[in-house]
Amino acid sequence: TLACVRGQTSLTLACVRGQASLTLACVRGQASLTLACVRGQASLTLACVRGQWSLTLACVRGQASLTLACVRGHLTLACVRGQAGLTLACVRGHAGLTLACVRGQWSLTLTCVRGQASLTLACVRGQASLTLTCVPGRTNLTL
Repeated sequence: TLACVRGQTSLTLACVRGQASLTLACVRGQASLTLACVRGQASLTLACVRGQWSLTLACVRGQASLTLACVRGHLTLACVRGQAGLTLACVRGHAGLTLACVRGQWSLTLTCVRGQASLTLACVRGQASLTLTCVPGRTNLTL
């Protein structure tokens, strides 16, 4: 452990039970960085949980979160409390891409599930929506 306590910065490099951990933290309302193979519970984490990798970048008090995760074949990049989300997922061989700004009332979704392709562009409170769906043998466009 290398720490500057009153400067509220700490750097830790550890190997616990065969799991590597690197932590760079600016504790009180600043930023936190953790590189760990634990259960993936930190504000910024690069983790391998049961052979799966997870990267989380969070600005907690700024209410912004960025997550890049591969959990059970899922890959996710999201800004949750910042009200924007980007998700790239492969679930059982199916790929999905979601880009959303929820409170900004704008959403773009592209998914491919079981050979079915879907593209959705929506402005919810502005009441505009565009959906393109391809089900095997059919194509559907809704505006």
